[in-house]
Amino acid sequence: MIYNTPKGDVNINLGGHSYNELNTGVWKLGFISDNPGLIDSTNDEFYITVKNNKEQTDRCFKNKVKITLSDGSVVEKHIIHWVESAGWFCITDDIFWDQFTDLE
Repeated sequence: MIYNTPKGDVNINLGGHSYNELNTGVWKLGFISDNPGLIDSTNDEFYITVKNNKEQTDRCFKNKVKITLSDGSVVEKHIIHWVESAGWFCITDDIFWDQFTDLE
């Protein structure tokens, strides 16, 4: 599907409920290129180190990160959908994610 942003049309892989979340504004789209360091898992601004179930460590996104969106706004939200190969992601405004904190 094609999704229109202020920077132009984006071919997205969302459908059904996820597409509806984007269209109703619960999700918002951003571009990886507008957020330097976002694909660098050593960047502590976006990533934390956590123990996995094998007692090893992994790097993952923080629950909420400060992100520039496709409309130029800057928010601190949860990344809900990540498509690195296409250069975009979605954040969510759903308050569900407010209950979680980042534990390192």
